[in-house]
Amino acid sequence: MIEWLILVLVIWFIVWIISKVKRPLPDSVSEDTSEKDRYYLEKMEKIKLHAQEELHEQELEHRESIKSYRQDSVKRSRSSLTGKIMEQICSMFPNFKWHPADMRFLGSPVDYVIFKNMNKQSIDKIIFLEVKTGDAKLTKLQEQIKRAVKAGRVEWKEYRI
Repeated sequence: MIEWLILVLVIWFIVWIISKVKRPLPDSVSEDTSEKDRYYLEKMEKIKLHAQEELHEQELEHRESIKSYRQDSVKRSRSSLTGKIMEQICSMFPNFKWHPADMRFLGSPVDYVIFKNMNKQSIDKIIFLEVKTGDAKLTKLQEQIKRAVKAGRVEWKEYRI
């Protein structure tokens, strides 16, 4: 019962608000309601056309942005894939300095640990190697590892069970 009363009050309030809203009259004030109706219909049609044009423009922009995002995604994916492949085959390049038998692949956080001259049973240096392609930059973690190695903050520990 209360719901019906609230509904009736809401409808009455809406009707009261609508009756208080003053609509602009056409340039030529006329008592002919059909002219008023035509004026408002034309006005509504203009608004509708404008809204449709805006919607169409937004749809075109949306399609373009999706296309752009997809192209960027494909570009990044290719770049990442190229990097992963290069990590695996870098030792086959003619200007590569280290012997492949000395290398151990980690992948993360650095690509390789190289035990220089391990193939000759005489390790004289340990090298952390990160392979990058193009304009790729070191991650924050890789930068921290680089600083720790350069600062000599590297230790040897044994864990016995």
